[in-house]
Amino acid sequence: MSTTKTTIIGDSHTIAIKDGFAKRGGADLGEVMIDRLQQIKNGVLREGVAESELEEIAAAAQPGDLIVSVLGGNQFNVFGLMRHPEPFDFIEPGDPDEALDPEARAIPVKIMEATFERFVRGRDGKLLKKLAGGKATVLHLEAPPPKDDDAFILSHAETYFKKLDISTVGLSKPALRRKLWRLQSRMTKALCDEIGVVFVPAPDATKDPSGFLKRDYYGRDATHANAAYGVVVLDQIAGHPRGA
Repeated sequence: MSTTKTTIIGDSHTIAIKDGFAKRGGADLGEVMIDRLQQIKNGVLREGVAESELEEIAAAAQPGDLIVSVLGGNQFNVFGLMRHPEPFDFIEPGDPDEALDPEARAIPVKIMEATFERFVRGRDGKLLKKLAGGKATVLHLEAPPPKDDDAFILSHAETYFKKLDISTVGLSKPALRRKLWRLQSRMTKALCDEIGVVFVPAPDATKDPSGFLKRDYYGRDATHANAAYGVVVLDQIAGHPRGA
């Protein structure tokens, strides 16, 4: 009797999943592979799955297998974690804070949608389509919700943001960061629906009443979650139906 497989591939948010697996295990996930994509950082190649291998992984998977994408997910932070020289705001459909910041320039949501659609359908979207080309059920995990603790973010900012002088520039308002996350998720889900990938929302248990990441699930830096978050996500994956 063959064993079903769960293959989890992505970028930096994969770390929380891998750390969660080390704590939780995966007896209910079949044969498990968790890996990041190769990346050249500071001129050094970080080992991992090559982008050219994704189609082979999809082709080798069987109907009872799961392929889980953790591709991208941090565009909303790169775009809007730091305060913009000309503060902006927009109305995101369904966001609980529909009021516009009176100190910010109002941007039509259609412009914001077009911007994030380019992000989503660029490199990440092309790679996701490669994973979706086989017989396995393919899931794509929503990025972890944003953090609303400004002091934590400023004191734990990644090198990328430090080089941009985040401590001097400052942060955008938490409500805007949440809108950007929701917008990114909406654009990503639209792509997933289009190519037959199941979009998996961040677990409700990891969010506070306002929709931000609970402190218990903060990772070591400004934008990532931790192993406890990875455990909850693995529970979520384990409960997902597999194809026949």
